[in-house]
Amino acid sequence: QTLNQSLTNTHLVYSQPKDASNSDTSVSKAAYEKRINQLKLAEQERKYTSLTKNLDTTPTDDATIKSMMYAASVGANMIVAPISIGVLMYFFAGRLVIWIVPGYDHEEGN
Repeated sequence: QTLNQSLTNTHLVYSQPKDASNSDTSVSKAAYEKRINQLKLAEQERKYTSLTKNLDTTPTDDATIKSMMYAASVGANMIVAPISIGVLMYFFAGRLVIWIVPGYDHEEGN
């Protein structure tokens, strides 16, 4: 019963913190939130780096370079093919004409 009397006779008072200390806590709270955000971003960057570290980072060949190489090879074939056909016909035309036309006389060396 003495405990009950003591408690009823005392006045418990809760006072609000002063404004200066309240502004200090809001500044520290803002700094804390900023730090937490920075740590979250750093963690995300670490995770992303660990996921992408084994990807191939060499640049791919440019499509225009491939198309130009194709065009150049087609152009070279358009020049080389008629020349090679002409050379073959020069060496084998005489024998071909003799085989097709039985009465054709072919002189060797001319």
